Amino acid sequence: MDEIIFGTDGWRDVIADKFNFSNLARASQAYADYAKRITLHKVVIGFDTRFNGALFARKVAEVLAANGLEVLLAKDYLPTPALSFAVKHYQAGGGIMITASHNPPSYSGFKLKGPYGGTATPDIYQGVSSRVNQIKPQDIAIFQAKTHEIQTFDIREAYYQQLKSLSNLEVLKSFKGYIVHEAMGGAASGWFKDFFSWLGLADKLIELHPKPDPLFYGVNPEPIAQNLAEAMAFMQTSDAKLLVATDGDADRLGQFCQGSIF
Repeated sequence: MDEIIFGTDGWRDVIADKFNFSNLARASQAYADYAKRITLHKVVIGFDTRFNGALFARKVAEVLAANGLEVLLAKDYLPTPALSFAVKHYQAGGGIMITASHNPPSYSGFKLKGPYGGTATPDIYQGVSSRVNQIKPQDIAIFQAKTHEIQTFDIREAYYQQLKSLSNLEVLKSFKGYIVHEAMGGAASGWFKDFFSWLGLADKLIELHPKPDPLFYGVNPEPIAQNLAEAMAFMQTSDAKLLVATDGDADRLGQFCQGSIF
């Protein structure tokens, strides 16, 4: 069996190499064993725009459900911060995000969230990683659709309400010009624009690379200068004032401001 190695923020490996359905099932069973040991009952699962994200997330959901856990699976890709919010919103004991964050497109990953919604503590990761390489195929619980339930969720409305409560709408309305969002084909694709439309401020935002792309339009989905050449070129030829770029799972951003914005 492949050795599965957890780092500081989960397990990441190359898709179709070590990151495959068999190894993902082992990681999911290890998480289920940990969850049952600490009496964690409800888990929220999300995924980004990488190859097979939805199918990988479904596999995780099936293994957890087969172990008797209450499982909520995202209906579509979503940003990691939205998954974190969902953990709290649904009062779950933890969360799992299928993402390799800002790593190259060939990677995917298994990122854990604590009951507080934020990054899992070292103790949580240790509870899973100490078990995962002991898991054999025969140890993995078998999902049966007639017996095990998987619920789906869409967190957008509640998430937008929360973002609105944290935003100064008067400042946004007084913003001169418009904001450019470089989505990089990642998990924030459509979300930023949709939120501004929801606020009635659609004319304040332009989105670059807005469609999900598992290849991230040919660059690593990390919002640093060498990956933002197209966005910076657009800024130089437009009257946009602020560029905001989000990474593959939208839990980090880069920004660039030019001229006066108020």
